[in-house]
Amino acid sequence: MNPRKFPLYVGCFLSGIFLLLGLIGTYAFGPKLLRWQDAASWQRVPGEIVSGEIVSANGGRGGRTVRPQFTWTYEAAGSARRGEGYGIARVTTSDLAAVEATITRYPVGARVEVLVNPADPDDSILERDPVSHLVVLFVPPFFVLLGLIGAFFTLTGWLGWYRENTRNLFGRLVRAAFAVFLRPAVMKTFVVMVFALVCGGLVWWSVAKGNVIGILVAVVFAYGLWQAMRTNPRRRTRR
Repeated sequence: MNPRKFPLYVGCFLSGIFLLLGLIGTYAFGPKLLRWQDAASWQRVPGEIVSGEIVSANGGRGGRTVRPQFTWTYEAAGSARRGEGYGIARVTTSDLAAVEATITRYPVGARVEVLVNPADPDDSILERDPVSHLVVLFVPPFFVLLGLIGAFFTLTGWLGWYRENTRNLFGRLVRAAFAVFLRPAVMKTFVVMVFALVCGGLVWWSVAKGNVIGILVAVVFAYGLWQAMRTNPRRRTRR
């Protein structure tokens, strides 16, 4: 193997893995994302809850992750119809209390507004999932993006865009950007900002879910960052 081409082979291999996994996942979950997007313009029609239960990932109530499952009736296109489910993603969660609260919010016999697909009156959902429930569906497209970025930088690096004597404008801009980013003060500020965003997100999640775990993790992260950023005084040389 040519040593000069080794980085090219490694970059192509890693980029190919991200692209392959991303494309497979996008093919599997892409239709749900498109359906979720279309549901923003679906019609709302009156309906009634017929039944509601908690369904676990393994089909029984003893599963570790659960989701709400409802059955409802509604009228669309001049005839009575029946729907089941809840949202589009059918995301399961370990937060049993939140699922129980959803079941309580839609008791049997409750009058509700059902979202109905105008192109297919038999296609209906009870609620359009919040974006937080769809995070897992956005992972495959993100992998595709990472794969494309990795392939681009692998190819351009192999073509010599980032060499010290390069005349390529993009390569010179990238080298200049890295020269600024790799300065200790800039990197330190970047790391602190990232940790602050992560800790803030954990605290927000804990407050929203009523779960103290996120706050504890945020405190651990903040303490670890503080310890890492401490400037130790120079020790006196002992003779």
